[in-house]
Amino acid sequence: MDWFRAWLIPFATVDDAVAHLGGGPAARVWAEGLEETDAGRVPRFDVDVLEAALRPVHERPRWEEWGQVTAPTLLITGENGYVPAGELDEMRRRRPDVRHVQVPGAGHDVHLDAPERVAELVRG
Repeated sequence: MDWFRAWLIPFATVDDAVAHLGGGPAARVWAEGLEETDAGRVPRFDVDVLEAALRPVHERPRWEEWGQVTAPTLLITGENGYVPAGELDEMRRRRPDVRHVQVPGAGHDVHLDAPERVAELVRG
């Protein structure tokens, strides 16, 4: 989580944050999630809490678990989201039964960008 601790907070603009975070889709995802305050753009999260939540997710690949899921699965992604190269293809290769829907105009946090569409898809 040193990456988060090295952020130059607050950022003046989203573009400043994107540049500081290295550019590209992942940097844009993080930058667009910043909260706008009178002082500038700041994270909406506590770094220590985020680290505790993300550590188990990233400690090892979860392909074995993914392949063991037998429930009907709906994979919802955003048109402008960020999924590491090949990961979505691998998810579908390992689980060809998965229904995948890409939400136009949505980013990484599809549920925040298009909550009505996500709800519609889940209810459907």
